[in-house]
Amino acid sequence: MGLTDSLLTLLIIALGSYMQTLTGFAFGLIVIGGMTLLGLAPIAMAAFVVSFLSLFNSVIALWGHGAKIQRGWLARMFLAAVPTMALGIWGLSHLGQAQARLLEGLLGLIIILCSALMMLKPEPRQTPSAGWAFSLSGMLAGVMGGLFATFGPPVAYIMYRQPQPLEAIRATLQALFISTAIARIAMASGVQQLDSQTLLLSLLGMPVVFVATLLGRRYRLPVPELALRRMAFILLMLTGVSLMISALR
Repeated sequence: MGLTDSLLTLLIIALGSYMQTLTGFAFGLIVIGGMTLLGLAPIAMAAFVVSFLSLFNSVIALWGHGAKIQRGWLARMFLAAVPTMALGIWGLSHLGQAQARLLEGLLGLIIILCSALMMLKPEPRQTPSAGWAFSLSGMLAGVMGGLFATFGPPVAYIMYRQPQPLEAIRATLQALFISTAIARIAMASGVQQLDSQTLLLSLLGMPVVFVATLLGRRYRLPVPELALRRMAFILLMLTGVSLMISALR
């Protein structure tokens, strides 16, 4: 990776860190989408970098907000995500390129449809979703996280529909990403050979994530909660579009 590509990658990492601090998700969506669309790194390398730096980002963003975590929902999503995450990591190593692209495009289409529905009605539900809905979102997040290190869309979809303050939604998502990032790094390390370039990019990204996350904590966007929910749904839709474009390419 040359100097220009490295600087562009670090810029994408900074943007992803800032947006995840604001919304509670989107780091993997932005970084994986940007790196793969621009051809900056292969998917396996980008996925490990995202897992490592997402863990770093979430720890900083969550610091001091642990009491806001919805622990019951967190446990359901994480326990459901672990087995399907292992399946996704296995698929990343064993699926052919055509099969992986087909799955990527299908996921992108599902995300677009869900995002469109959410933008039409960004208001939260009147009552919390049933427990099985959190488990299902965790299972889908595990597949996406194992394949592309992007756990966000399914769990962000279910969390942003809940009648909870955004602080609680962000804290729960960030706690989930800490848990899943640790699990994915442990699983991927057993099947993926890490090269010096992957490790170097992960280390270079740490100070970028640190600064961008602190900026996100200090400088929130001065918009109403409903507008921020709608912005989260737009991010999800853009992610779906980027996945479909990547699959078609």
